[in-house]
Amino acid sequence: MGAFSLKSRGFTLIEMVTVMVILGVLAVGISNFLQFGSRIYLETNDRSQLIASARFAIERLNREVRHALPNSPRLIGNNQCLEFRPIKAAAIYTEIPLAPLPASSTIKVIRFDDSQFSNALDLVIYPLTADDAYFPSDKMSAIDSSNPAFDVTLDEWPITLDVPMQFTESSPTNRVFFIDKPVSYCIEGLVLNRYENYTSYRSDGVPNASASLMAEHLDANNISSFQVNSPSQLRSGNVLVKLNFSRNDEVVSFNNEIQVPNVP
Repeated sequence: MGAFSLKSRGFTLIEMVTVMVILGVLAVGISNFLQFGSRIYLETNDRSQLIASARFAIERLNREVRHALPNSPRLIGNNQCLEFRPIKAAAIYTEIPLAPLPASSTIKVIRFDDSQFSNALDLVIYPLTADDAYFPSDKMSAIDSSNPAFDVTLDEWPITLDVPMQFTESSPTNRVFFIDKPVSYCIEGLVLNRYENYTSYRSDGVPNASASLMAEHLDANNISSFQVNSPSQLRSGNVLVKLNFSRNDEVVSFNNEIQVPNVP
């Protein structure tokens, strides 16, 4: 039987160049596809973060303003801050020093849910304007720090004021509100800050206290703002909030209307 041999045959130069060109075209296509997918992911992630940040700030602001003292929301700091007084409790009074009666340091109220009550609160009766909700006001008083604990066996509780008061108007429903110190939301540059537990303001009208960051990445080109509309006989008061966010060319805008209770 005759012997037989195989000759190995390699690639030609043309074949190798052809394969390299095809692989190059495929690599460019795959690279563009991966870059496009990465860009879509980053844009979606940026948008999601903006929306999450905005929703957190809007939801908290909604909740707090809805529980604010009627007619207390106002604009301060060259209209860059929204300020209001949070309600902690409310009651029906039976006796107050109302003009022309002489001033007194005691009022009496019907027993109420006092789980959020403390002697650090202020009380206010029939606030018709924002000025009535901030000191000095003849419709508001601080509670005496030595006010005794309520006797749960009684249906009527006395409350001691820190100074004698003579209230100028009575509430049509005999309602008294117990309110906390002011709270402010301020648009400062590219961030939204929240302030509480302050007693003074900076020269620009912003509360002089440490800020809590509520949201960031506000859009520098589209101005965010607050607007307070006073109540009338036909409608309740409301607060309009406009917040514009921007990050890596992603822009998200929120326009929100918050109804403020109008039963002082």
